[in-house]
Amino acid sequence: MPLADAFTETMMTTTRLQLSFARHALVCVALALMAPFVFAQQGVDGQEPAPGFFKSSRDGWFWYKNTPAPEEAASAPAPAAPPAQPVDPDLAGAKKFQQAVQDSLDAAVYNPSEKNVQRFLEIWAVSRRKASDFEELSRAAAVRMPWVDETSQGVRPANPAAQRVFDQVTSERNDVLMHKLASTHGLYFFFRQDCAYCHAFSPMLKQFEQKYGFTIFPISLDGGGIPLFPHPMRDNGMVASVMAKLKIPEGQFQTPFTVLAEPSTGTLLPVGFGPMTSDDMVDRIAMLVRLQNQIAGHDTSYDLPASPIPERQPSVAFKNNFGSLQ
Repeated sequence: MPLADAFTETMMTTTRLQLSFARHALVCVALALMAPFVFAQQGVDGQEPAPGFFKSSRDGWFWYKNTPAPEEAASAPAPAAPPAQPVDPDLAGAKKFQQAVQDSLDAAVYNPSEKNVQRFLEIWAVSRRKASDFEELSRAAAVRMPWVDETSQGVRPANPAAQRVFDQVTSERNDVLMHKLASTHGLYFFFRQDCAYCHAFSPMLKQFEQKYGFTIFPISLDGGGIPLFPHPMRDNGMVASVMAKLKIPEGQFQTPFTVLAEPSTGTLLPVGFGPMTSDDMVDRIAMLVRLQNQIAGHDTSYDLPASPIPERQPSVAFKNNFGSLQ
């Protein structure tokens, strides 16, 4: 073989070996790169393989999935139930007796047989005896309990001599209350010139003003005056305002109408419609003030307010404030 041919053959053989080696190296590299994906697809211990990135490519490169939180610990045991309260034998017996009375009555009404009616009458007789015993024992116990005696709690006694004392004490307390209220309160007097009852009521109202010192603020619905209040203020919407505040239905307003007012707080208390005597007005005003204090949560004695009323202000300033109250 010529030398040139031999050299050529040798070079071709070397090239083929190099290409074969290169292919072998490329296969090894490819297998090494694909191994993680192959194992991921095969899974572990025969389990189903988890979906790889290529099967969840819709999630995107930066998709973040929260790993499932571990199971929470078992909830704490429920708190123990509070100990049962001891049963009051008297209360249990009372409930049992009440149920027996009701059951016997229901049975007698539903089926009024002789047996059912007799059973009800027997139980009802026991009930009457219990009520009689309760009344006697209550009266006996009250003798040693003056703090529950009705007379000391402001109730008018039944004894005629005690009634006179009660009325006198009440009158004195109410007089003190009226003089104190006159320093902070006034009276609206709504009337009409053509109202006969307004004319009849005005002398008593004037005496009430002079006796206790209340300021009377007359308001005429028709603009006319009456002899004892010849220069009243004409209604400029005050009637509608007072009716709305006192929740008096429209169309039900009548004259004369008297209202107790406290200008400093804007409080209005209706004394009443129609003519009244002086004693009626005193009793009503005392009742209204007492109820108002009770609603406000004040501790009151029989008719006197719990807190002292400030001293009377100058009459001019008081009338100005009272006149502006609407």
